[in-house]
Amino acid sequence: MGKEAIKILLVDNDPIFRLGLVTALKPLNDIKIIAHFPLEGLAKELVRVNELPDLIVIDPFFLVQTPAKDLVKQACQILQKKYTDIPIFLLTKPLSQKQLKQYKLLGIKGYCSKGTGLNVLVDIFRQIARGEEYWQTNVLNNKSSLLAKIRQNKWLYHWQNSGINQIDYRLRQIQQELKEDDFSFLDWLVLQGRKRELLAARWLVSKMAESPGNQAYLPAPLTNPSSSIKEEKQREIKQLITQQQFKVTIFINTAQKIPLGTKNLTDITLEIDILTPEKKEKLIYLVLIKLNQLILESAGSSLSPKNLP
Repeated sequence: MGKEAIKILLVDNDPIFRLGLVTALKPLNDIKIIAHFPLEGLAKELVRVNELPDLIVIDPFFLVQTPAKDLVKQACQILQKKYTDIPIFLLTKPLSQKQLKQYKLLGIKGYCSKGTGLNVLVDIFRQIARGEEYWQTNVLNNKSSLLAKIRQNKWLYHWQNSGINQIDYRLRQIQQELKEDDFSFLDWLVLQGRKRELLAARWLVSKMAESPGNQAYLPAPLTNPSSSIKEEKQREIKQLITQQQFKVTIFINTAQKIPLGTKNLTDITLEIDILTPEKKEKLIYLVLIKLNQLILESAGSSLSPKNLP
């Protein structure tokens, strides 16, 4: 009889990162995410969790205004009240040694940044679940750290290429099937739906192995601006960041509504209606991810409505 899988509870305000991590861990047999939700309303969300986790992974800093130390302390108190002996692990932005010392005193069992390679991250999860601790040292100029990151990225590159090659092979098969004439209209709809799912999955895999700077974090506000930058330009930059935060907030709110139901309330039958509720929900998440990425990428461009397709 196989060993029981490690059960993870994921708390993160970024729905795109949550979905990405769930998707990345699905192929593994010894580790799974049993529930995931944002930090807001944490106590209420915990009531809905039926299984006992082996590990709690949390990012308490994404899109929040509360001071860092107070926020981590509040989250730990809520989690430790329900899960007394379950280890809490920080998977978040780069932190200073001073911050890490403070969080150790709160009972947290480890930390690493979201830029950590997937294979390394999985090993860390297993280590924490065994009752050990892991504290990533954030020394950016350390030569060995840079070499380790290169090795991680190399592994991710091969993992990414393997996944994309499999998806491309299946896409070619579907493309060949679509050229045939001996199938029904329903079969055509199913093939078109699978094609879109594969294209969305291909995009997701390609994004998951990118650098830490592309992991759904907002661009950091500019610090120490040059004296040559005029005050008007600084206001424009601040306005752009505010707009991007607003856009991300919209997508977070939308993503949180998807689990409430995806039933088609119109009188028009859509292609997506042939999918099961679970598949439909997954497809909508992928579309939301892609749309969010496109909007963020175009935020700083000079495209006018006339240039849009």
